[in-house]
Amino acid sequence: MLEAKYQGKKKVEVRVNNYKVYTDMPIEVGGENSAPNPFEMFMASFLACQAVFAMSFVEKNGMKKENFSFRAEPIFDDKGLITKMTTIVKIPADFPQEKEAHFINVLKTCKVGKHLTFEKEILLERSL
Repeated sequence: MLEAKYQGKKKVEVRVNNYKVYTDMPIEVGGENSAPNPFEMFMASFLACQAVFAMSFVEKNGMKKENFSFRAEPIFDDKGLITKMTTIVKIPADFPQEKEAHFINVLKTCKVGKHLTFEKEILLERSL
């Protein structure tokens, strides 16, 4: 269940099942900048989905879950729409090279990403 309630100025409380999530807008457009804006939440859900799928792969393969991080770098067109999102995954130095391609394919199965039509790229960076 999803339900949104206006909280004043530009702040919105969104109920997702039994959880509450807040969005707000920057001060320069009338918000209080007290929470991510809705578009940032949209991008965050995509990155979080990829991270969950990635860590499930790591866990399933008996690897340590430490030293992974995920970063998204969107590219926008002149209308402000995303044309490409690059996900950069920092992996541990000892991540098995022979599992990299499968790992990337697992990230591509993220259900949020399957709903998005812009180009998606995944890059791996090894920790030193």
